Amino acid sequence: MIYEIKTKLIIYHLIAAMMLTIEDIMSLDRNIRMVTISDTDGKIIFSDHRPGVTNLLTPDESKKSLEMAVNAWKSRSQLAPKIGKGKYVLPEYEKIKRITMPLP
Repeated sequence: MIYEIKTKLIIYHLIAAMMLTIEDIMSLDRNIRMVTISDTDGKIIFSDHRPGVTNLLTPDESKKSLEMAVNAWKSRSQLAPKIGKGKYVLPEYEKIKRITMPLP
């Protein structure tokens, strides 16, 4: 019983921290359309869109795009021993810019 309560409290605090992180990122610039936090396997942990923003990709396309970004990050990480750990990646498309970065 106590283990379950502690687990729920930890999960609650993690979710609250992620929500604050997303709010902090969104507050940086009004042009930020959405923020997604995933694990290193591309599993979405938390995602939110700015109110009034229409998704450009379907949910399946968004998932595929995230998988491609995660796989590209893993590929670049293989070079980290020689060039250092990646800090961020900023691909620019005609309609959006996407920043991918590891959280500390």
